Amino acid sequence: DLGTDRTNADTDMDGVTDLVEIGACDGNPECIGDALDPESSPRTRGDFVFFMPFEADPEPARDTLAFATNIRIADVYFVIDTTGSMGGAINNVSTSLSTPTTGIIDQVRAVIPQANFGIGEFRDYGDGVLFRNRQDISADPVLSQTAVSGLSAGGGGDGPEGGIPAAFSAVTGIGMSGSGAYPNRTDCPDGTFGYPCFRTGAVPILVIIMDNYFHNGPGNSYPYNYVDTTGTAISYARTVAALNAANARAVG
Repeated sequence: DLGTDRTNADTDMDGVTDLVEIGACDGNPECIGDALDPESSPRTRGDFVFFMPFEADPEPARDTLAFATNIRIADVYFVIDTTGSMGGAINNVSTSLSTPTTGIIDQVRAVIPQANFGIGEFRDYGDGVLFRNRQDISADPVLSQTAVSGLSAGGGGDGPEGGIPAAFSAVTGIGMSGSGAYPNRTDCPDGTFGYPCFRTGAVPILVIIMDNYFHNGPGNSYPYNYVDTTGTAISYARTVAALNAANARAVG
């Protein structure tokens, strides 16, 4: 006996019938008393409920489904081209990243409340190490600011740059061999992945800041022989597949 009124289909008079409130509860303590509590029902928990009696109109006749698709938990990783022409862009990011209220971090957190941040840089063949992770994903904006403030521009013998292997490594943790080599990342804590240790359950967002094209871009444009630590080519298609597998977003 749940204590409901046998003569009233909606004991607590909250607009959701006892049948629905009891039937929709799977035994969870949060809903077990719905039929007797006018402040608690499937609707108050965001569910979409209609009662459809046999050969009668549904109750209610219509309703509004409120839902959100906004990202609430994200790890934003700035992947910054630090070749010679990027001095001004690096300075712009550095001076605007962590300014209270108006800075990039606070502006992102106004839209994505649980956003953490990290910093990486990339150059190209002939510039020493092609990709470096300068700051793991962290909730502390001071760490990201310090990492960006430490960047400087240099190198980059031709126009297109090495953003493709940088993006690939960021989401996979796989390094690169050959010219510009760097190792696999193997020491991220449990529950994280990729080169900057993205949190499992957060949406990885790569913000790629550069002023030219990619080597190994769409359609294998401006090709270079980038290979990972096993000797497998790092192509545009493989990088896109890796981003999709990680449910990552890339903007820039």
